[in-house]
Amino acid sequence: MKQKAIPPFTLTAGQRGRILFDFTLPDGAEAPTLHGAVKANGRKVSMSAVEGGLLIPVLPAGIYLAEVRAGAACVLYGHIEVLPSPLADEEGETTWQVAADLTADVLQVAVNLTVGTPGTPGKDGASAYEIAVINGFEGDEAAWLETLKGTAGQSAYALAVEKGYTGTEEEWLDSLNGEPGEDTGLTAEDVEAMLTTGTEEVVCSTPAGIDNATCN
Repeated sequence: MKQKAIPPFTLTAGQRGRILFDFTLPDGAEAPTLHGAVKANGRKVSMSAVEGGLLIPVLPAGIYLAEVRAGAACVLYGHIEVLPSPLADEEGETTWQVAADLTADVLQVAVNLTVGTPGTPGKDGASAYEIAVINGFEGDEAAWLETLKGTAGQSAYALAVEKGYTGTEEEWLDSLNGEPGEDTGLTAEDVEAMLTTGTEEVVCSTPAGIDNATCN
C-alpha cells in the first residue's frame, strides 16, 4: 500500500491540534493502533493518543515534518506549520477529521477541518459614562455629558483687546480696511501693451482720468 502525502496543517502558536480518524477497514479487521510524531531541527516530539485519534502538542512557531502510522501503514505524511500569534500565545485547539480507506491498493486519505460551534457572545462593555464613574466621576450621566462641551471661543475683536487694542469694536473693524491704492493712469490697453512688449514702464503724457491718453 502506498502512502499519501497530506497538505500542510496550520496551527497558531499556543494551540494544540487534534487529528481524528475514520477508517474504512477490510472485512474482519480491527481498528489499527495509531502512532504519530512531529520533527524539526532533528528533534522528535510524539503525538499523544486520544479517543479516535492523536493530539499534536503545543509547539513554538515553525515548520515541522509530521507522520502518522496506522499499524504498519503510513496514513499521513506532510508538514505542520505553526504560525506566530499576534495575540501572544492563543490557547485553544484545532481539529481535523481524517477519512482513510485501508482497503484500497493505493491509500485514499481525505482531510477536513472541523469547524466548532460558535461560542457564547461576550458581555457588552461599559459605556464611556460608566468608565468615567469607575475612574472617579461623581454625578449623573447628564452632568457628565455637560462636561464634554467646551467653552465658547473668543471673537477676533476680543482677542485683539486681550493683546492690547484699546478702541471700540467698530473702530477695530474700520482698522481692517486698508487705504485705497493710487491710480496709475494706465488703461487696459497700456497694460496689454506692457504684457505684449515686455515694457517695464509706461509714461503717459496726460493726467490720469483723461480719455485717450498718449503713452510712450
